[in-house]
Amino acid sequence: MRIVAGAVLAIAVGTACGRGEPATLERLQAAIADYAAGKVAPSEAQIDALFAQLDADIAALRAEAAAKEGTNAGERAEALGRERFALWQTYVKAKVERLRGIAESTVRDVGKQVGQGLEEAGRRIQESMQK
Repeated sequence: MRIVAGAVLAIAVGTACGRGEPATLERLQAAIADYAAGKVAPSEAQIDALFAQLDADIAALRAEAAAKEGTNAGERAEALGRERFALWQTYVKAKVERLRGIAESTVRDVGKQVGQGLEEAGRRIQESMQK
């Protein structure tokens, strides 16, 4: 349900936005989707740069709204800001999920090493008792 609502909002924001915003928004959405899928690219730095570009787009819309009354730039800035917040939430969840996966893998590897060490110690004790 949230995915559908997010897609509808993304389409609405993309339609309502001016020149650079849809391209930045679409690139950021694609980058976060790839990151959440566990792909190597894009890096966190690249995603952060896209967020910075989106922030600049929002600021430009707010400046336009302040400079020219009667435009819908303020509404577009608010819509884009809401979409940015939703993308940030998705990105943070993906980062937490990646960290959880790394932690699980580390614990599993350490457990495996401890188990192997115990097995080896057991073998040595058994061998020393047989002599």
